[in-house]
Amino acid sequence: MRKILALVLVFIIPALILFTSFRINAFDYDFYEKQFEKHGIYGIAEKDFVDTNAKELISYFNNKAKVPEIFNEKEELHLNDVKNILQKTFLIHYVLITLFILLVIYFIYKREFRLLSLSLIFGGISTLIILLLVSNLDFESTFTGFHEVAFNNTNWILNPETDKLIVIFPLGFFQDMTYEIVRDSLYFAAGVIAVGLLGILILRLKLNSTKRVEGKMIKHNVH
Repeated sequence: MRKILALVLVFIIPALILFTSFRINAFDYDFYEKQFEKHGIYGIAEKDFVDTNAKELISYFNNKAKVPEIFNEKEELHLNDVKNILQKTFLIHYVLITLFILLVIYFIYKREFRLLSLSLIFGGISTLIILLLVSNLDFESTFTGFHEVAFNNTNWILNPETDKLIVIFPLGFFQDMTYEIVRDSLYFAAGVIAVGLLGILILRLKLNSTKRVEGKMIKHNVH
């Protein structure tokens, strides 16, 4: 049972790291501003206009505002689809956080520190493998494939001549966001592995210390 739960924890860790990294970057407006500068969006429209509508769009995804009025009906339908997917990812993220915390508490309560440490190490390594595979994918074809799978309509196919959404958020914006998500996930994975290795190190030091004490006691009893 404990080994099965450890395996569950190993599978949870990569998903939790990726979802966490996604949420950090998807709602980081400093990142948005840097991207608008990088891709020349502020040269196409006034900075205040872009910032106001982008912030309102983030609020919309967080159920705190309506769709910005600058977007047409097709864009509004697509944004509603995006919002629905985001709400599902939020739910999955909360479930992953809850499961992770419960499993960690379980292993600590059962004093299965070695199993917990190994689960963290292998969970972090699994994340690194996934990141390596993702980084080798062709972004544009993967991005298109994701939309074809995630949406059951063609509202995501936008025209820069008529749709402002694709002008404000070009492909490069999402490519850079993916890079940020991968980078942050790499840091998280390294941190998780480090914690696991530290746990193993502490256990070994404790074991060696116990053996030395027991050895001294045996010698003392012999004499």
